[in-house]
Amino acid sequence: MATPVFVGKAWITTPAAAALGIASLAGYVSPNITAPKIVHREPGNKEVLTQVGEVGGKIFILDDVLEATIEFIPEGTTKANALLSGGLPVPGSPVTISGMPIQVVGSFADAWNTNGGSTQPWFYEGGGAINGNPNSENWTMTLPLKRYKNITSGTPVT
Repeated sequence: MATPVFVGKAWITTPAAAALGIASLAGYVSPNITAPKIVHREPGNKEVLTQVGEVGGKIFILDDVLEATIEFIPEGTTKANALLSGGLPVPGSPVTISGMPIQVVGSFADAWNTNGGSTQPWFYEGGGAINGNPNSENWTMTLPLKRYKNITSGTPVT
C-alpha cells in the first residue's frame, strides 16, 4: 500500500483515541470529547511602577499554569456506562488526558497529555457542569482543569 501524501491545508482535530481518566470515580468510562480548549495563564507577573505611577519594568514569575476546558458528550456502550462517563470528580482530583495532539505551550513540551514524559497531572478544582438539553438526545458536560508546571504528582500529601 502506498504512503498517503497530503496536499493542501492541514488542521488539528480531536483524535478518536483521546481519553480522560479519573481514578477517583469508580467505574469511570472516558467520554466522547467534542471541544477541548487550552489557555496559557499568566501566573501573577508583577509590574514595577515608577515614582509617577508609570510602568517602568515587569517581573516575570516563571511558573507556567495551563487551564483547559473539556466539553464532551457522556456516552458508553450501555446507559450505565454513559452515566459513569458523566460523573464529576471531587475537587482536587487528578485527571489524566491521553491521545491528544502533542502541542508545545510555554514550558510544557506536551501541553495536553499526561502520559510518558509529561508528568504534571491535570487537576479538577470544581466548576464542572452537566448540561441537560430538552431539544436534543445528548446531554453535554464541561470539565475545567488546571495544570501546574511544578506539581508532578497527583498524590495527596498526608
